[in-house]
Amino acid sequence: EISAKKRQIRLRDRWERPPILQLRVTVGLIALSVAATIGFGFGTKLDPIGHLLMISKFVDPGSVAGRTAELAIQLRSGEIWRLVTPIFLHMDVLHLVFNMYWTAMLGGMVERTQGSWRLLVVVLVIAVLSNLAQYFAKGGGFGGMSGVVFGLFGYVWIRSKYELGSPYYFPPSTAAFFLVWMIICSLGIVGNIANHAHSAGLVVGLLLGLPSILRSRMR
Repeated sequence: EISAKKRQIRLRDRWERPPILQLRVTVGLIALSVAATIGFGFGTKLDPIGHLLMISKFVDPGSVAGRTAELAIQLRSGEIWRLVTPIFLHMDVLHLVFNMYWTAMLGGMVERTQGSWRLLVVVLVIAVLSNLAQYFAKGGGFGGMSGVVFGLFGYVWIRSKYELGSPYYFPPSTAAFFLVWMIICSLGIVGNIANHAHSAGLVVGLLLGLPSILRSRMR
């Protein structure tokens, strides 16, 4: 009973904080994305330091073996941030606006419900794995928050649908939109899209939501 009361107090405190303090990770992700994207000319002005945000120094080091070797060299040099930072670079205005809207919606939902640290961990895991999937599939010439957005969608959607007493609600029409949009992107209708990052992000998000579902059904 005591722990339940403490949890209620923590939740009440979270909801009573000013919105900017509730959503500091969400706001931070959006601010970094906007700053990096505009600062580096939507990917057209990466020299001399913008390339440090890409997962690889080269657009495509060649084969999977070449990509593995290049990434290993960079990680051994301490450039671990490259596994995450491509999410902040966007290549056009629509790309940026679309991703920032869903980052605000989905990231804000997770952060308000579970706190800033949980959102940060979820975003980092999705970012690293979706970036690696895209890099090994197609090389390093990509950027954007889309993999993370699809991962957050998967995380929220699966918990809203299958977790008993879930704190989340996700409209079926919005879930259908995400799935249809993924199919459209995979068909190449909207241009050069990091489809492997989308798919990997979605799978990672779904997997991250499973423990909560299992715990809810074991109570």
